[in-house]
Amino acid sequence: MSRQVLGLGNDVVNIQRFRNILVHHGINSSYVKRLTQRILNERHEYPRFASLLPKGISGEISGDKIDSSTLHRCCQILAGSWASKEALFKSLDPHHQKHFVFKNWYKWNDENGKPNIQIDRSVAPSDNMTEDQFMLSISHDGDMLIATVLRIGNVELPDR
Repeated sequence: MSRQVLGLGNDVVNIQRFRNILVHHGINSSYVKRLTQRILNERHEYPRFASLLPKGISGEISGDKIDSSTLHRCCQILAGSWASKEALFKSLDPHHQKHFVFKNWYKWNDENGKPNIQIDRSVAPSDNMTEDQFMLSISHDGDMLIATVLRIGNVELPDR
């Protein structure tokens, strides 16, 4: 067995695109709720997104009014998750692409701020990609965000 690069993917998004969606539809609209359920991992990413949303007296998410810095942070979370998963998808072979589910993966940062992406083993415990390593790099410049994923895995070497 040898560790080798199995794939490389990247994606570029305009953060403004997500801002337009949130502003046009309203941050608490059913459209945005469906979008976040499709993009964000329920256990690892959605709680961070939801923590930014305005809360009513009962603690439930309410209202569409949020300040511009909170709106920007919400857009960064969505854009970062989207681009990371699109880049990861592009690093996969066609067989794995057929079975890829956005919300089964999540982006997170370690204690030094380094971005990582991994599969949520609670929703996809038997996925055979769990042995592969996915290295993520994200860069921002103004409203542009780029994510690159390098997929590394074990490859059976032929006998010599």
